[in-house]
Amino acid sequence: MPGSVIARNAFVNERSRNVRFRALVDNAPGALYPGMLVSVSVPVGDVRSTTLVPVTAIRRDAFGPHVFVLRPAEEGARAPERAVRREVVLGPQRDGQAVIISGLRIGERVAAAGSFKLRDGVLTNVRAGADRADRVDPVVDVLAGH
Repeated sequence: MPGSVIARNAFVNERSRNVRFRALVDNAPGALYPGMLVSVSVPVGDVRSTTLVPVTAIRRDAFGPHVFVLRPAEEGARAPERAVRREVVLGPQRDGQAVIISGLRIGERVAAAGSFKLRDGVLTNVRAGADRADRVDPVVDVLAGH
């Protein structure tokens, strides 16, 4: 049910790091009662698409963060793909995913698990890991998220 924020508390709760708001909501259907708890989503900016990769795909060294993009290998190579190092600019991380501000395009394949073994230009043969429930997929496709 839509509403409007009409007031914001000037203080942040030091313990919970929450800010209190007062909102005006049309309660014509009578769905809200005094003392009820509600979940509220407050947009804080424009919605925009972002590029997400698992944090396991990100490698760091003296030159900064990078990932390994998997490209098809040349004809006659001993493995089907070649790892290409790609410098990336990182954004925030949350729930095991990292925002890539620049450096990747949607649709590229990125090495996620085992990328610490890769070097620029090395031939790769992607294999699924052990059938464990908590295992990370060895390769992910770069997708747009929100």
